[in-house]
Amino acid sequence: MCLLLSAFSVHAGTTESPEEPLCVTLEVLNRGADAFYGCKLADSQTKIDKYKEDDVWSELDYSEKLLENDQVCLMAMSAAYEGGAFQSALVNGLNSALAHNATKILFHCTEGKDRTGFVGLVLESLCGASYEEMLYDYMVTYDNYYNLTEATDKTAYDYIVDLKFNDMVNYLLTFDPSLEAEGDGTYDLDSVIVENYTAAAGNLLLKAGMSEDNLQALTALLKK
Repeated sequence: MCLLLSAFSVHAGTTESPEEPLCVTLEVLNRGADAFYGCKLADSQTKIDKYKEDDVWSELDYSEKLLENDQVCLMAMSAAYEGGAFQSALVNGLNSALAHNATKILFHCTEGKDRTGFVGLVLESLCGASYEEMLYDYMVTYDNYYNLTEATDKTAYDYIVDLKFNDMVNYLLTFDPSLEAEGDGTYDLDSVIVENYTAAAGNLLLKAGMSEDNLQALTALLKK
């Protein structure tokens, strides 16, 4: 089971302290015999040290336990998902989760729009998710963070879908050589099928350095 989770998506509307529900979620996930592993897309050791220094991370004690138990990968990714550094960090984090025999993977960044958004797109594509399913999951962050849905503001909703989500989708699809882009570099998304997304996601991870064996293992894990 892979959990697509952004920090704000967990706590929005539940408490004034943004970290408490995430801490509770981590504790729940870490119960039982299944191996839990966390991929912190935005954090680095430098940031962790700063959190300690400023004493602003209310779940730090629990997170320190995860770090001490080697259950967390600090991936220090920027939001530039098109870059090689982002994609290499993604592969390193996923490889680390597989190396720890994780059966439950949680990943999050800060707001869940860019890093978590693109990682979610890649992993759901490997699962065989449809465009509509991935769009729904992506827009949960905007609902939680901004209370933005089709019902609350359709104009803004459509703008975000086109500006953010479809931009990610069009970039991902460049990794499927069977597809031909239109003149502006985008794809006819109405004609793209699930298999195109799956192939694109797999090719992106392979190009970024993931082995065929790990890609197969990751895909099997995600489909459990």
